[in-house]
Amino acid sequence: MVGEFALPPAGRPRRRYAVAGTGHRAGMYVAVLTGDHADVGEIVAWLDPNPVRVDYYDAVVGRADAGEDPAGLPR
Repeated sequence: MVGEFALPPAGRPRRRYAVAGTGHRAGMYVAVLTGDHADVGEIVAWLDPNPVRVDYYDAVVGRADAGEDPAGLPR
């Protein structure tokens, strides 16, 4: 069981993450950062040589909380 010790200190900004490679394993990280742990981290970019995967995560993650689109690279 994870207690409040795992929570970031009050007033601390969320960590920003870039996902390099958007294959199957990346889905685990994307799922928790857009779900249960969205309060402590956010995805701001992902990189993959396959533009179809980049488009997929553009659709899955959508708009960031700040109202800006996450940057899927390359474009």
